[in-house]
Amino acid sequence: MTVTTKTAISLPNKIFKDATRLAEKRGLSRSALIADALRTYLQDERRSRMTKDYDAYAASYDTSMTPIAKKRRAARLRRLPW
Repeated sequence: MTVTTKTAISLPNKIFKDATRLAEKRGLSRSALIADALRTYLQDERRSRMTKDYDAYAASYDTSMTPIAKKRRAARLRRLPW
């Protein structure tokens, strides 16, 4: 069983009304709809933060190719059946 915490939040009237309509349409409580939306938002934030961390890590490495490596890559690409 999920433990819940009761909280009070203030929402603009339009968002509240839209959320109420959507919750009714989907057969959910308003709390379930808002919890689902917040869960999705937090997952997106974690993914975005991980991507930024990976990008920063990758940026710390020199990924430039030596002239010989470039020639070898070009030769391999020419052999592919495009």
